[in-house]
Amino acid sequence: MKRPAAIALVSAAVILLQITVTRLLSVMLWYHWAFFAISLAMLGLGAPGVWFSFVRDRERWLKPSLLAAAVTVPLGVTVMLNGAHLFRAHAIVFCLACLLPAALSLGAAVCIMLLEAEGRAISRMYAFDLLGGCIGALAVIPLLWLVPTPALAAGLGLLPLAAYALLGGRLALVGLTAAALTGLIAAGEPLRLKHSKSYAETTKATTPVFERWTPTARITVFDNIFWTNPGEAFGWGLAVKPPQDKPPEQWWVEQDGSAGTPITRFDGDLQPLEYLRWDVTGAGYELRPPKRVAIIGTGGGRDVLTAKLARADAIDAIELNPALVEAMRGPFAKLSGGVYDLPGVTAIVGEGRSVLARSAGNYDLIQISLIDSWAATAAGAYALSENALYTMESYHQYLSKLSPTGVVSTSRWVLGGFGLELPRLTVLAHAALKAEGYTDPLAHLVIVQGGSVATVLMSRSPFTQAERDRLAALATERGFTVHWPLGPAAPADTWVRRLLEEGPVDPRFEGLRLTPPTDDAPFFFQVLPPFAPVAGAAFEQNGVNGEGTLALRRLMAVISLVTVALFFAPFVF
Repeated sequence: MKRPAAIALVSAAVILLQITVTRLLSVMLWYHWAFFAISLAMLGLGAPGVWFSFVRDRERWLKPSLLAAAVTVPLGVTVMLNGAHLFRAHAIVFCLACLLPAALSLGAAVCIMLLEAEGRAISRMYAFDLLGGCIGALAVIPLLWLVPTPALAAGLGLLPLAAYALLGGRLALVGLTAAALTGLIAAGEPLRLKHSKSYAETTKATTPVFERWTPTARITVFDNIFWTNPGEAFGWGLAVKPPQDKPPEQWWVEQDGSAGTPITRFDGDLQPLEYLRWDVTGAGYELRPPKRVAIIGTGGGRDVLTAKLARADAIDAIELNPALVEAMRGPFAKLSGGVYDLPGVTAIVGEGRSVLARSAGNYDLIQISLIDSWAATAAGAYALSENALYTMESYHQYLSKLSPTGVVSTSRWVLGGFGLELPRLTVLAHAALKAEGYTDPLAHLVIVQGGSVATVLMSRSPFTQAERDRLAALATERGFTVHWPLGPAAPADTWVRRLLEEGPVDPRFEGLRLTPPTDDAPFFFQVLPPFAPVAGAAFEQNGVNGEGTLALRRLMAVISLVTVALFFAPFVF
């Protein structure tokens, strides 16, 4: 049973390495590169199968392959963590060079053990191969909670090392390799991630005071908002500077080095928080003050404070990441004033739609402010993966959970003018209202922009003329741009009407996928078709997501060439 146990260990290592590397790359590089870990793992398994089918004396390569994997896995992870930033735009090539030896060594060991099996041993080896993969898949979530991801990725070298020992490898080499790997993990510093996709954690201002790796994100907390001007009030969508001399102390939480949320010092006094009224993400609170609120994605608690400032009585604070809630209730409870446990606040850990489905509803406001991240899931790239918060079915659910005058407030980035997220969100909200039977959906919509963020308000009841006047006054006072409804002096031919009534006829929208996403195709952020020709300006308007589509096109070409070379080279020789 030694050989079946060995192949199970190596198969578990392959699955675990694939997922942990995806998590690491999600922090180090923009998400559109992270999913290449899956291709790398499959290449590592497939190419050696071709090579060793031509080799007569395969057995002599088995132990060297296992020992090589035990060394190249931690070495590749360590070098990648410390050197990728030096290659800037070509960092993915460096990461490929670091990880390919490990992937090929693991793949070679699996292929040799399968190819060498005979008779009934074939089915037994395949069974243990699958069993090892299953164990790795089941173990990865608890392991990612218990062990920091860099240490876990490097520590996977112990699995092929154990397989090497099982098959009679030299004990001196086993002991030496195990000691070196244990020392590497114990030292900690070589496996500390110092360079994220957006910034280097090498200065005092950018060194986190708290770090926690989880299965879904790396959470880091900084004692300042290092990328803004010190002392200024932070806002997502501030068109003009709020008339406030000094805001409260503000700390910063990052998830995977790109999805941030502030922690605001709060001592129970709401007066220092007046600057929150000047952020366009809170427009729903100003236009129609609510009593009962649901906030999807509460993060550091900023939206909760906005709701308290608006005198909301009951606030359901829904946060997906339990580690973030634990941090806010633990080491940062004093700083935030226990924001998750304020009177009237109910903290709920869970996915937004699932929580709302179980709730009694009757909300006056459901707030969804910039709920996304440029992080990779374990399954693939963010722009190509599902987001169930922005679909026809989800907006049907939101409407069903509102009070008769309730509002759904959704805020999205406005990149490159009004970008591509705002048009698609507008189409989605309009289509959801129309599907619900509203004869004049535009009467139930408000679209307002502040700085680089726009908020779409969707109401079960039409917005009154008094509310429209209030919106115009807010826009004048705070520098907001009202895209809808327009004032009497505005031209009738606006981008909103053209988009909703004539379709994407604007040259900036030509060839884009702006139809409302559904649960069967929940790709809100993927508006650029992977293969169809699209104007270059569209890629620029779509920001990092546009870069992701371009990267996908290039990566498919590169991987195709590498695959052809590795798979067919043995036939040539």
